[in-house]
Amino acid sequence: LSNFNTENVTNMEYMFSGCVSLLSLNLKNLNTQKVTNMRSLFYNCKLLSSLDKFDLLVGEIYQSAAHDIDDLIDSVYEIEDSLDNNTPDWVWRLLEGIEQLLLIYKQFEKPVSSKHANILKQGVKLIEEHSEGLAHDEDASAVINDLMLARQEVISSTADTQHIDDKHQETIATVKDL
Repeated sequence: LSNFNTENVTNMEYMFSGCVSLLSLNLKNLNTQKVTNMRSLFYNCKLLSSLDKFDLLVGEIYQSAAHDIDDLIDSVYEIEDSLDNNTPDWVWRLLEGIEQLLLIYKQFEKPVSSKHANILKQGVKLIEEHSEGLAHDEDASAVINDLMLARQEVISSTADTQHIDDKHQETIATVKDL
């Protein structure tokens, strides 16, 4: 894909779908700046390495404004499906943390903040480094904690906003009663 020009592409839905023999794919030069749909990009690419999917997930996190949160969650599920039973527990905990943070953003219908996108990227990078033999359990502890704190921040900020909205509604009701 080094000469594959995707500069003006907006829809990559099912682009590599059904590539059942695809073993590896270097996505580092794939320009996805204008892409708004990557749903099922690698659908049924059973042999494609999880490392390449991690690269895609990192790219999607940084472009989360242009992508539906469901695409990001689907990418996490695809990565989980590609891992085997020998995968260390900390990798699964990182993926669970990433998934939970994305699910909370989906629940509250918020775009992923740049601060939290960076934490997500750190988690994905650690999993990628593990695939290369460069990361270990102790490296993941801080990121797992950051993912849990980020989730709490989203919940708290939404709860604070909800509390303000409730108070506003109470004030409106009181004024109407006068």
